[in-house]
Amino acid sequence: MEKKTIFNSQKITMKLSRISAFLFLFFLVITIHSHAQEHSDGNIAKPKDTFDINEVVEIEEEEPRADVPFAVVEDVPVYPGCEGLEANSARKKCMSDKVKQLVNENFVIPEEDQKAEKSVVKRIYANFKIDSKGNVSNIKVRALGGSSKLEEEAIRVLKLLPKMQPGKQRGKAVGVMYSIPIVYRIAGKNKEKK
Repeated sequence: MEKKTIFNSQKITMKLSRISAFLFLFFLVITIHSHAQEHSDGNIAKPKDTFDINEVVEIEEEEPRADVPFAVVEDVPVYPGCEGLEANSARKKCMSDKVKQLVNENFVIPEEDQKAEKSVVKRIYANFKIDSKGNVSNIKVRALGGSSKLEEEAIRVLKLLPKMQPGKQRGKAVGVMYSIPIVYRIAGKNKEKK
């Protein structure tokens, strides 16, 4: 019987503390509101000195142009050879195809992978920026497994990318971020038995 009484008194204490907190906040809001009404008599202070405005000139603020991902940019950069395409989706596909072609034709697979006894699969994740002037910059690569030779080769190949017509967002040239995975597979000299 004593345990129920203690438990019930704890519930009552918690309810009272909640009610007290609510009342405190209620009176605080009422006090602030009435204080604000007492000090605002509806008069707005007016400046003593006045002047005439002869001409209003609008100044167009240039908003900072952040880099835009390739997947969402309004007008993608135009890779040489893709200029005749009107639709943005066609230019996207053309550019992706041209970048892949350049990588496939120029990427040199390290000799140790070419001579591997077992099958080899290597992945390199690369991204770069086509800046607002159409130049490729900020090339960053990461090879799974941390092979610096693969990373150096990926950077070398991506530096071969040509200057392009820059991408546009709201009609203004912007930097466009582009990502590409570079994956190669080599069947080893001794095929693995399963």
